[in-house]
Amino acid sequence: MAKSNQSTQRIEALVERVRSDIRLGIFEFGQPLRLIDLQEAYSASQFDVRQALLQLKALNVVEHRQNFGFRVREQEPSEPGDLRFVRLALERSAVPLVVARANAADLSEMKVSAEEFESHIEGARQDLARANVKFHQSVYRASQNVILTNLIDDLRTRSYVGTTGRWRSTEGRRASSAEHFEMVSAIERRDPAELDRLILLHIGNF
Repeated sequence: MAKSNQSTQRIEALVERVRSDIRLGIFEFGQPLRLIDLQEAYSASQFDVRQALLQLKALNVVEHRQNFGFRVREQEPSEPGDLRFVRLALERSAVPLVVARANAADLSEMKVSAEEFESHIEGARQDLARANVKFHQSVYRASQNVILTNLIDDLRTRSYVGTTGRWRSTEGRRASSAEHFEMVSAIERRDPAELDRLILLHIGNF
């Protein structure tokens, strides 16, 4: 039983690592995910890698084609717009909760995360993306609604893959950073209208 639990935990951790790297754009839409490459990249066994990919397939993050193996799932043409529509609905619905429930510790975490993103503006895209994920998680976690927070995080993951948007330029990265600080300020002032406006702007520009 102990070995079975260890195996399950190991595979779950691998699922999160691969999913995170897909989220950060390390793997692109349609990119093949060869077992041997993933074994080397994550220092994992072939069994663990295959089980992790099967779980990611169930989550609709990767797909499997007979005789071709696994690859990052391709988007349908309508998917970016559909994802943006649902993201706006969910993230805007979180606004009153975040504004009402964010406490001093939440605000401190948001500010630290916003500063971390700012520190990576001229750095590697992967580091910038990782800091971006951390910032937005800190914002929506303040809603204290775990289900809503997880749904938003999942949709952000699905919409992030392959997206470059304004991060192609330093100016675009600085604009994203400035909006992060403005969001924190709106939350600190308990201003739901301004936070809602910033979320619309932020998603629209990404």
